[in-house]
Amino acid sequence: MPLLAPEPFVYSEGLLTDERTVAEGEARWWVLHTRARAEKSVARVALRHTIPFFLPLNERNWCNKGRTFSSWLPLFPGYLFINGNGDARQKLLDTNYLAGVLPVVDQEGLRSDLARVHGLMTAGVALTPSRG
Repeated sequence: MPLLAPEPFVYSEGLLTDERTVAEGEARWWVLHTRARAEKSVARVALRHTIPFFLPLNERNWCNKGRTFSSWLPLFPGYLFINGNGDARQKLLDTNYLAGVLPVVDQEGLRSDLARVHGLMTAGVALTPSRG
């Protein structure tokens, strides 16, 4: 029994499946370091402001008093990936949900890595969260 309905883990359509180039517009990848357990809150704000994001999630199941529960937890706790310009980044920084922003030197490398994670998730491959 899920505690909450699943939320979008990627916005916008084709963000990680289209062959985008870094040279298109001013959009670039940013790695947002969130405050503790604020990843989904930042993703909701990004969705509200139509800022493209990727929040890889992992389903966690457990039993309590004979009942089975499940929830969706971040695959990389404390991190959210957005694709936007400096204004998009600033909108999310203004929420006070972020601890910092990590620079991304290899834009295409990060997009490629995230596309692989997205492909595994959509293929139904069981992924386990990062612990460090």
